[in-house]
Amino acid sequence: MAKLHISKMMIGLFLGIALSAGCGSTASVPDIIEQNSLIMDKEGHLTAHIVDVFDKDYYDLEGLKKMAQEEVDAYLQAHADQGQTVSISRVEKVEGHDEAVVVTYEFADAASFAAFTDKTCFYGTAEQAQAAGIDPAASGRMLRSADGNERIAAGELLTGQQYVLLVSDHTKVYCPYRVLYISEQAQIAEDGSVDTTGVAPEEYPVVIVLDQT
Repeated sequence: MAKLHISKMMIGLFLGIALSAGCGSTASVPDIIEQNSLIMDKEGHLTAHIVDVFDKDYYDLEGLKKMAQEEVDAYLQAHADQGQTVSISRVEKVEGHDEAVVVTYEFADAASFAAFTDKTCFYGTAEQAQAAGIDPAASGRMLRSADGNERIAAGELLTGQQYVLLVSDHTKVYCPYRVLYISEQAQIAEDGSVDTTGVAPEEYPVVIVLDQT
């Protein structure tokens, strides 16, 4: 049986999914989510919308819901000491597209997302990231300003107390604060989100520098 997991990314799908996705971000979260999206609110909670192929020859929607919930339940049982760090808020077929489905996960914080997906996801100061073993300025990483007018080495920009969101995933990232700089391989989308879909795995994690002043 095929297994749906959050680590799968949308492949060649340009599908309209009607979702309520307000997050208080300076980016404009659309009412129609068209691809994988990661949304952070000002409290650091994450909502992940995952769009994937729905192979009805293997399971129906109810079976898919059950399978996704069992995966979450197994994770929570194995990490019972951490509390309720992840949940599923919806599993829906995309209207008019029988082979597509969206699964929406709610995470307590970036660390919960990272633990569940086995991907890098960190939110905090650059100094805290280094203490956690993730150096946003490693290997001469270059950043560019959100307006595209400035290019600067991360080591020259990051003072230690600047807030960063680090993500290793192909997705659109909606941030709760104004974006100042991003990894030069990433893009600022028209809706203000950070689009990481064109970033190669060896260029992870994507660095997003936020203005919390």
